[in-house]
Amino acid sequence: VNNLPQSITEEMLKSKFDTYGTIKSVRIPKKGNRSPSFGFVDFEESEAAQKVIDENKDVEIDGSTIKVEITKSQ
Repeated sequence: VNNLPQSITEEMLKSKFDTYGTIKSVRIPKKGNRSPSFGFVDFEESEAAQKVIDENKDVEIDGSTIKVEITKSQ
């Protein structure tokens, strides 16, 4: 998830997407005391992740329009 506001927490991000399916993990990497403008939401089922993408184009969180993409695990 890109373009997240600085004010968002992992719990807030989880609650935004938990209605789409079972979430395995949520992570917003920290850089010092600041959060970057991106985070990761890992779903149990790939269908849930695709539904999030399909239904969350131009969605705002605290004034920031987020962008949702699927990334590959390394």
